[in-house]
Amino acid sequence: RSEWVEHPTRFSNEYATDMLEDEWRLVGHEDTWLDDMGAAELRPAAGNRQYVNKCPLGTGGDDANQMMLLSDMALAWDPD
Repeated sequence: RSEWVEHPTRFSNEYATDMLEDEWRLVGHEDTWLDDMGAAELRPAAGNRQYVNKCPLGTGGDDANQMMLLSDMALAWDPD
């Protein structure tokens, strides 16, 4: 089990901050590089896509381990 925020029982804007400050990559089931990194749980089911804040080995930071749905990311992109 893993929480998306440090203190899940306290109200904060940590979730929104992560969404806005992290670099996100859209992945699909075919992105097996997540398995190679030991992050197979971030690879969506066949036919689905989601965002992850991981990058293939050697192309960016690999310390984070989160995913966001397309609907989550729409919150960050909404101009209103």
